[in-house]
Amino acid sequence: MESNLSPIGGTTVIDKNRDMSSLSGLADAAFEAAAAKVVRRARQTGTDILVWKDNAIVQITPEEFERTQPTGSNGELDK
Repeated sequence: MESNLSPIGGTTVIDKNRDMSSLSGLADAAFEAAAAKVVRRARQTGTDILVWKDNAIVQITPEEFERTQPTGSNGELDK
């Protein structure tokens, strides 16, 4: 699965191709970094991730979460 982020030594590397000149580009990068941190922590602790889906709070595994995330800057979902 292609990802815009890759954890290296506990830090997150942002995709250099992302448009960082706009506020929305910076916000997207911050959300992606936060999501990567949540996934990393869920894996370390063996816990699920809570998400809002279909008007309800749902527990999913880190692997399920990653499968539902955008795969690139075009915003398409990997299903």
